[in-house]
Amino acid sequence: YQRRVHGGFCNYKFFFLFLFYIPLTSLWICVTSISHITSEFDYFAKTMCSFVFLLAMFAASLFGIGLFFFFLMHLKMLLRNETTIESMERGGQNVWDVGWQQNVRQVLGEKAWQWFLPVRTSQGSGVVFCNNASLGP
Repeated sequence: YQRRVHGGFCNYKFFFLFLFYIPLTSLWICVTSISHITSEFDYFAKTMCSFVFLLAMFAASLFGIGLFFFFLMHLKMLLRNETTIESMERGGQNVWDVGWQQNVRQVLGEKAWQWFLPVRTSQGSGVVFCNNASLGP
C-alpha cells in the first residue's frame, strides 16, 4: 500500500505537465491545420484530405478545450495544495496549504527551470508532508 501512495505522489508532476502540454499541442494542431487548409484550399476542396484535416482540427480542439479547463482546475488545486476530494468539500481550513509558492515547489521542484521538464523533482517522500503548523496537527 505504501508503495502505491508513494508512486502516486511521484506521478502528480507528470500528470500536471500532461494537462499543461496537451492543450498547447491541440492549439498547435489547429493552427497548423488551418494554415495548411487555407494555403492549398483548391486542392483540399477536391479531395478527401480537407475532411481529414477538418476532423483532426475538430477533435484536437474539443480535446484541447476540455483538458484546458481540467488543467485550470488542477492548477487551482496545486496552488492550494488540495486533492480532488478536498477541493469538493468546501469547508474548514486546509492544514496542508503552506502558501502557493511552497505548494508549487513541493510538486514541481525547487528550480523553476525544471518545472516544465518531465523529470522527477518533487520534494518529500510521499508519506510525510509539510503542513501549516498554525492551523493543525
